[in-house]
Amino acid sequence: MVEFIKKTNSLFCSLDNELLEIEPWGPDGIRVRATRLPEIKQDWISALLPQQGPQPEIEISETGASLHNGSILAKVTASGELSFLNVKTGTVLLREQAIHRLSIPARHYQDLKGDLFHIDVCFEAYEDEHVYGLGQHQHGRLDQKGCIVELIQRNTEVSIPFLLSSRGYGFLWNNPAVGRVELGYNATRW
Repeated sequence: MVEFIKKTNSLFCSLDNELLEIEPWGPDGIRVRATRLPEIKQDWISALLPQQGPQPEIEISETGASLHNGSILAKVTASGELSFLNVKTGTVLLREQAIHRLSIPARHYQDLKGDLFHIDVCFEAYEDEHVYGLGQHQHGRLDQKGCIVELIQRNTEVSIPFLLSSRGYGFLWNNPAVGRVELGYNATRW
């Protein structure tokens, strides 16, 4: 069961073993943080600087909750699945997709030592989507769709975990760990 709570300008979602915080970030952005700890750590080093923006519109119902900030709307269902929409067109920009429909949810945690986790997050892929960014890589492709990009710095490889989609959104994977993104034709998995 999920519990939705509005605190100041953030929407908190407390799921069985997970806590989500969805908050506005600047005039048209949304920041999502997730953990399996009892609370979200506020003192961790972040690539994001504090942002001031308008007060978001937060709605909570029995079937889910939403946070509207400028031209973007984040929705979370009663089962905890996230989606992001363009407010002006109603188009879904990005939506979580289960890693495996029968057994692995879209956000999957593996416990490590202490309060650390390995996390996989999976989103739907769209046939007409083109993906740009993610740094400097030797594969010679401008469109990263179909690529697997290692998120680690190496000689002649520069990893910047930010992508820009032809669907009209940017996405920053704000995680200081080594990782990878798989930009498949059937799913996008961080």
